[in-house]
Amino acid sequence: MRDRGWESELYPLRTLQLDQLGICLCIAPHPDDEILGCGGLLALLAQQSQSCGSLILTRGESASGDAASRIHESAQAAAILGMPPPTILDEGDRQLRYGELLISRVRKAIECHKVSTLLLPSLSEPHPDHQVTALVGLAAAAQVSMCSRILFYEVGAPMHPNCWIDIDSVSDRKWLAVTVFDSQLKLQAYLAMSKALAEVRAFGHRKIHANAGTESVRYAEAFFELDLRDYRMNGPLSALPQWPWVRMRQGLVNTPEDLSSVVVLIRSMDRSCIHECIASVFAQTHRPLEILIVNATGKVHNSLDQWKIRCLESLGGLNDRRDSLKVTVINPNGDHELSRSMAANALLDAAKARATYRYALFLDDDDLIDPNHIERMVAVLDLSSEAVAAYTGVRVLDGEGQTKATYDLPWSRERLMGINFLPIHAVLFRLDPVYNGNVAFSENLPVLEDWDFWLQMSRLGRFIQCPGVSASYRQALGQSHVADQDHPNYWKNWHRKLIGDLIQQSTADELANCLSWHALELEGNRLSTFDQKAVLDQAHQKIDSLKETLSGYVKKLDQMTSQLTESHVNQQLERSENERLRLEKQVQLLEQSNVYEAELRRVNAALYHEANEVVRLQAELQRISELAKTDYATASSLQRELEGLKSAIQLLDKRHAEAQAAISMVSLERDQAIATLTMVVNSRGWRLLQWLRRWFRP
Repeated sequence: MRDRGWESELYPLRTLQLDQLGICLCIAPHPDDEILGCGGLLALLAQQSQSCGSLILTRGESASGDAASRIHESAQAAAILGMPPPTILDEGDRQLRYGELLISRVRKAIECHKVSTLLLPSLSEPHPDHQVTALVGLAAAAQVSMCSRILFYEVGAPMHPNCWIDIDSVSDRKWLAVTVFDSQLKLQAYLAMSKALAEVRAFGHRKIHANAGTESVRYAEAFFELDLRDYRMNGPLSALPQWPWVRMRQGLVNTPEDLSSVVVLIRSMDRSCIHECIASVFAQTHRPLEILIVNATGKVHNSLDQWKIRCLESLGGLNDRRDSLKVTVINPNGDHELSRSMAANALLDAAKARATYRYALFLDDDDLIDPNHIERMVAVLDLSSEAVAAYTGVRVLDGEGQTKATYDLPWSRERLMGINFLPIHAVLFRLDPVYNGNVAFSENLPVLEDWDFWLQMSRLGRFIQCPGVSASYRQALGQSHVADQDHPNYWKNWHRKLIGDLIQQSTADELANCLSWHALELEGNRLSTFDQKAVLDQAHQKIDSLKETLSGYVKKLDQMTSQLTESHVNQQLERSENERLRLEKQVQLLEQSNVYEAELRRVNAALYHEANEVVRLQAELQRISELAKTDYATASSLQRELEGLKSAIQLLDKRHAEAQAAISMVSLERDQAIATLTMVVNSRGWRLLQWLRRWFRP
């Protein structure tokens, strides 16, 4: 579901502003119509004291046979809405007739209550009493100057509204008022119908209540608002709420015949590429569309049925358009050969004979148009009634199908007087100015005939540019020889002739304006070229500067690369030297370990010798002690000797402890040396060193 866009401009749906309505009077043909059609609005007006009640033209006796009940029910409903009882004219159900007597009675009621806004049943209601009530009320209101507005309401037949109002705040009162019409609810489900219509009118126009968060509108009433000033000025059609009249006032179509019909005029030389040309027309997004083809060969034209089949096959998914285009061939048997201009005039005559086309587009059988080509220009011409033609840009294709140039210039008749910048299939033109202005192709021109045709049309009105390219001119397939300098059709010769004719046909002011325009254009191009040259020179200078900067960067990069290479080598040498020093240190540690090992063996040997000496001294001490028992006389001397021996033993013990500490330290250093040696021997550096020694060994 799309949001409301441009359609809201064509079909505006405004919210009614109660304070702008003034005093309101509702006129209804039967009791209950006022409640069903606008009961919500009447309740809101009653709250604002803007309603003067209802005027009901009949008692509605035909529907139930009990007129009194219906009048009573209507009074009850009015009380529920906060309104006074309605006024009954008793004109007779299904007997209402449009006439001055009834108009005057309604006019008096409007004048009596000083009514600003009159509420009437819609003119789209099918019931004859509803239609008479609307017409009578409209005529009466038009005669009262103080009455400025009519709101047409819908009872049972939906209309095309242009305004609405939210009735959620009073919807319960409206439904309660509807339920009092027992006599009518027995006949029809009016309550359900009224609710359904109110829900439909709220749908698509829901909004957020300012005081209710996210609560949305559930019920609404819709109206067709008529400004009586517009009615008094423009007549009855402005009051019709049916969609055909609304669309007519908006300039929109109601039937296929109202659409902008286009005829594509194809000059055929019966070339094999014609099926591509026709296919590009079949692919157009605009409808209605027809094709007129003129056989200019002077021979029997190949059957177009085969070409149509080929072009439809090339369209693929667009085969459903097989019957959407009518193709007519003129001069199919080639009774006479036609020049380019004669063929174009034959197509214009054929289009005029049919008198059903609004716009026309010429298309040669070797050229192509994009799918939106015609639609773009129709949209512009439909909105610009003063323009005689619209045109788009055209791409020029070479033999390989590559774009070599484009035509897409702003409109200027002075430019067109100098040279043709409009390929023939670039322009969609109105046919009426062609026929009314006796515009035709000059049959004295073998080439450039389209330029002459556009010059004639440009005298009748302006052309509108649709910027952007949407057509292809396949230059390589052309057979006009306009670019062949040795051919009589060479364009410069005929360009000179056309310029001469144009000078003779133009006034002095036209020629002066043309020359002035071209002079200014040339000067502008010169200045533009000068500016472009200056910009180009600046660009070249900047490029040269950038080149110098880049060259400096390249040199600096080479230096950095060289420095990086030298630094890398130095780093490698430094790492090698560090590795050599580390290996030498490891060798020194290994040699030191060997020294420690020899010292350890020496200390162990000395310790062993000292231990044996201690054992010997202890044995000697024991012997001396034994001698002391037997020889007391020598005890003193022996005692002294013993003391000396003890001192010697203590000295030996001290030396023994020191030796033990030295052994422990040597053992620790030995373990560390062995561990280091093991790590060195197992390292890749040691293996590399061994390999180097073997390599350099003489």
